[in-house]
Amino acid sequence: ARKCFTVCAATWGDGTAGPVAISVPPNAVPGKLLWEWNTKYIGIAHWLVNEETHFFNAETVCVLFEQLYTPALKLQRAKYSLTREVKAMLQTDGFTGGHAAG
Repeated sequence: ARKCFTVCAATWGDGTAGPVAISVPPNAVPGKLLWEWNTKYIGIAHWLVNEETHFFNAETVCVLFEQLYTPALKLQRAKYSLTREVKAMLQTDGFTGGHAAG
């Protein structure tokens, strides 16, 4: 059977590769593997499980910000010895998850 997934890749302003999110439908990847991966690669890569589909929705976008982009930004700031006082900006395209309500 076909197993669909959605990948969301990012690039930092300095041109280096940023964090990667992979969204999958329920039961596509064993829970233990998801937990181990997400624990090992905090701020670098993160598997998201959507209740109904592999597409991003309001819930998975919130998880994306909380569990991937926030730790990723901490790592990037540490790389350049920056404090939280230095502002960060996130630019995205008009993907469906960014317009979702929930």
